[in-house]
Amino acid sequence: METGRNADKHSMILDDFIRTLIGYEKIAVLGFNVEPDMYHEDEKVFVATVALNEEELYRCPECRQICGKYDSSGFVKRWRSLDLGKNKFFIECVYPRLLCAEHGVKKCRIPWAFPDSDYTQAFEVRVAYAAAKSPTSLVSREYRIQMGHCRQLRQTCATKHRSCREPIPQAEEDCH
Repeated sequence: METGRNADKHSMILDDFIRTLIGYEKIAVLGFNVEPDMYHEDEKVFVATVALNEEELYRCPECRQICGKYDSSGFVKRWRSLDLGKNKFFIECVYPRLLCAEHGVKKCRIPWAFPDSDYTQAFEVRVAYAAAKSPTSLVSREYRIQMGHCRQLRQTCATKHRSCREPIPQAEEDCH
């Protein structure tokens, strides 16, 4: 068991690793756990528990203004990210609601995910691109998500998100 300086050094390395994976610096890394996969009992998933910095915690997803806190529900949400090796990776964070003067009650803006998504931006864009180039059933198996989610991510990314600057062409669906 490590103590003192080595434990602090490893903790800082883990924090930097998690921030790099997420692609966002303004977070506090609260933990990193390995848990059983709720859908496949013989598999494990990685879960990084993080907290947004105070300045990002109550930012409106519509206008990006910092707003007031609406309630203290303490709702914790998980976003699926790209796999680490052969294991699924999730980011877990408190997902508070805010009161925006212009837009009313909203869930806070999460920098690594598109609004109202269960996936990170990196995961969505990767799946959308793969689904545009390959049969949906293949992408579904490769990323271990339902075929309907593949189609939805492809469509959402192609029509709504600035990160998908060029339209993503439709792939031919599997022949049955």
